[in-house]
Amino acid sequence: MTVGTKGYCWRLRVALIFGCLVCVLSSGCVSGMFYHPDQVYYHVPKKKEPIHEDVYFMTEDGMKLNGWFLAGGATPEAAKGTVLFFHGNAQNLSSHVYAVDWLSKAGYNVFIFDYRGYGKSEGSPSRAGLYKDSVAAVRYVMLREDVAADKVVLFGQSLGGAQAIAVTDSSACKGVRGVISESSFYSYTSVVSDTLKKSWLLRWVRGPLSYLLITNSYSPSKQVGKVGPRPIFFIHGLSDRVVDPHHMQRLHNAASRPRGRWLAKEAGHLEVHQKYGRMYERHIVSFLENVLGDDTSGDTP
Repeated sequence: MTVGTKGYCWRLRVALIFGCLVCVLSSGCVSGMFYHPDQVYYHVPKKKEPIHEDVYFMTEDGMKLNGWFLAGGATPEAAKGTVLFFHGNAQNLSSHVYAVDWLSKAGYNVFIFDYRGYGKSEGSPSRAGLYKDSVAAVRYVMLREDVAADKVVLFGQSLGGAQAIAVTDSSACKGVRGVISESSFYSYTSVVSDTLKKSWLLRWVRGPLSYLLITNSYSPSKQVGKVGPRPIFFIHGLSDRVVDPHHMQRLHNAASRPRGRWLAKEAGHLEVHQKYGRMYERHIVSFLENVLGDDTSGDTP
């Protein structure tokens, strides 16, 4: 064995030992990296903005969650359809409402809600808990008397995109017409693997170590191929340094048809609307018009 080989083997042993320690001591911390809720009220809608209805609804395990319903017309019944929005992993709905309030001005009802532990919602976030929250939100929207249950589209950003895809396996989503996923990730293990890749010590064992640190339960990778025949549309910024664009490519490749994608060249994580403005809005409205119409036979624009 050469000196160089000995050195490599030594580094590998150190990495494995350190990786095992990380696994034992920090697996809970790895799960926690996905959730950063707070209870700060960032935005209180003003009179000139879309009127919001502050609502509460229950999950199957007894958590009371908070949401805002923004009507897309003089009445919700007059709207072109309803967009159920799943926000990202930080803050709460009052900071994310800006991402979708423009849709109510475009004639679509919008329902945005907080997962457990976020904002005014009860409990503490967990992956299984967020899935239950997402199911409860879909069921709440579908059961509203002023919502056309056959004209509902799911729209999620970042962590919310993962929720929007994963929840489509629920019976509550039977009438959902389509899904929009923006800046989302392929799987939980792939996100952890990307993080470990940044460490010179752990990059060599990031594959097996990522599976030791976190499971893939409720990952969009498990469900994205079953979303069809409902159309799905992916949006991602090419300059995203939080969730690498290769995640979107993997999701798109695994998705069933009809499917569509837009890779925005000059946008970072969740910056596509900010950078592209009206073009971004046109892409989403075009998808909604196609999905809520009668023809869903081909790939989306």
